[in-house]
Amino acid sequence: MKINLRELRKQNNLSIYELERLSGVDKSTISRIENNEMIPTVLIMCRLCNALHVTLDEMVDYKK
Repeated sequence: MKINLRELRKQNNLSIYELERLSGVDKSTISRIENNEMIPTVLIMCRLCNALHVTLDEMVDYKK
């Protein structure tokens, strides 16, 4: 499973700080997710998806 957070954040021209403000998810958590250092909870994924206006299917590549 691969989380496409960094790619989606960059497609939306957002910094980690801007995504933190929009999602309510701490920037250190965002960084850890982007660097594959943690697997986020469902609540965190929902917050990030809402902030980026994407679905969970768009956020997660289940094949990897």
